[in-house]
Amino acid sequence: MRKTETIRLWEKVYPEIREEIFRLCDYLYIEPTKQQADLLWKVQKDRDKPLHKQTQRFATKSGQGVGKTRISCVIMLWRMLQFEDSMGVVTAPTMRQLKTVWLAEFRRMINKAHPLIRKFVKVYKTCVILGKRENWVINLLSASKPEAAQGLHEDHLTIMIDEASGMDREFIEQLQGTSTNKDLMFFQIGNPNKRDSAFFDAFTKFRDDWICTTFSALDSPLVTKKNIERLKREFGENSDVYKVRVLGEFPSEDPQAIMSVDDLEACAKLDPIEFSKKGKERGFGIDLARFGSNESVIVQRIGQAVMKMIPIVKQEPSQVLRRAIYLQESCGWGDAVFIVDAGGMGQGCMSVLYESNKRVVEFHSEGKAKKRDYGNKITEAYFEFAKMVKRREVAIPNDPHLIKQLSTRCYGFNNKNQIIIESKDDYSKRFEQDGVQYSGSPDRADAIVMAFYSAYVTSKVATR
Repeated sequence: MRKTETIRLWEKVYPEIREEIFRLCDYLYIEPTKQQADLLWKVQKDRDKPLHKQTQRFATKSGQGVGKTRISCVIMLWRMLQFEDSMGVVTAPTMRQLKTVWLAEFRRMINKAHPLIRKFVKVYKTCVILGKRENWVINLLSASKPEAAQGLHEDHLTIMIDEASGMDREFIEQLQGTSTNKDLMFFQIGNPNKRDSAFFDAFTKFRDDWICTTFSALDSPLVTKKNIERLKREFGENSDVYKVRVLGEFPSEDPQAIMSVDDLEACAKLDPIEFSKKGKERGFGIDLARFGSNESVIVQRIGQAVMKMIPIVKQEPSQVLRRAIYLQESCGWGDAVFIVDAGGMGQGCMSVLYESNKRVVEFHSEGKAKKRDYGNKITEAYFEFAKMVKRREVAIPNDPHLIKQLSTRCYGFNNKNQIIIESKDDYSKRFEQDGVQYSGSPDRADAIVMAFYSAYVTSKVATR
C-alpha cells in the first residue's frame, strides 16, 4: 500500500523538529522573543551534550506577561517528541490553574500550528496525546494530591512545574525523588512570588544544579510600556510589586509595608475641616471585633477626611452598630452609607442596620476585588487608601496605634501573582501586645480603609 502524502510529509518533518527546537517553532508558527530564544538555546545545548553531562534541570522566573507559559508549552512538546511513548507531567498549585492557564495555552498553540502538528497532537480536557498513542501522553497533576507524585517511574520523564513559587516544598521534593529515572528532565517556571519555596532555592543555594533564566518585562516586546509605567507610578520602582511583576525578581527578604510612616504622619497633620470639603461622600467604616480582646472601630468619614474614630472594647457587635446609627442620626447624615465588616460575627447582626432602613455595604474581606491586580477586596481597599496617603490628600487622626497599624501591614503575592496583604492573624502574631487598649489586631486600620473604599460609592447599596 502506498503511503499517503500526509504520512510522507510527516516522516520528513518529524526528524527535523525532534532534533532542533527552533525548527519546531517554525511549524508552530511561533517567533520567539529574544528572552524566549535564549531559554530555547539553553534547552537545545543541554540536550545536545552526552547524556551523562546534561544538567536537565531548568528554572525560569519571569515578570508578568512575557510569554512564559507559551514557551513552556513549546519546551514540553519538543521534549515529548524526543522519545516515542514517553510521558510528560505538568503540575501547578491547583487543577483549575492547570486547565485554565497551561492547558488552555497549549491548546491555543496547537490550534494555530501547521496542519501536520495539529494532526499529530491532540489536546483533551485533562491530557495531551501524541500520535494517537495513549501511552505517549502529557498528563496534568494537581499539587493538591502529593501522593500522586510518588508513582512516576517512567524513563525519559519530563516534569514541568508551572507557577513554581506556589508549590509546597514537600511536593517538589517528592517530584525530585523521581530523579533516579533514566533521562529525567525537570523544569520549574513561574513568577517569583515568594522566597520560602523550592523555586527560590533553585536560584540561590542550589544554583549550581540548575540552568537558571530570568525574563524581565522591561526587555519583552510582549509587555506594553504603558503597563510598566503604571506599576512604576502606582507602586514605585523599589516596591516588591515592581520587582516581581516587572523585573522578574524575588521580593525583599523582609516583607514590605503598604504605607510609609512619613506619609501617614503628614496626613495626620492635615486640617480635617478643609479636607472634608474635598468630596461629598459621607459614610461610616465599621470593623467589628472577632475576639474579646480585639477592638470594634467606627470611623466617620466625609469627603477626604476622618471626622471621628471611635475604638470600642468588649461590646457586642449589635451594640456597636446601634452606636454608629446614633452617631449618624445625631449629626443629621441621612444619606450616609455604612460600610461594615460583614464576615464572621458581623453577618449575624446586619439586621440592626437593615431594620433601621440604613444604606449598607456589606464588606467581605475575602471578596473579589474590582481590579485583577489584587487577590481580595481588603487588599484593594488598603492599596486604594495607600495611594491617597502617598499623595497626602486625606486627613486622618493623629493616633499612634492607627499609624502603626497602617504603616506595618505588609503584603505579598498569591499563586495567581496577585497582590495580597497578610491576614489579621499573621499580622497579630507579629505585633501582639498585652493590654486592653491595643490588642495587636489591625482593627483601626481596617475600619479606615473600608470607610474610603471607592466601591461603596459606585456599588448599589442595600436597604431592607
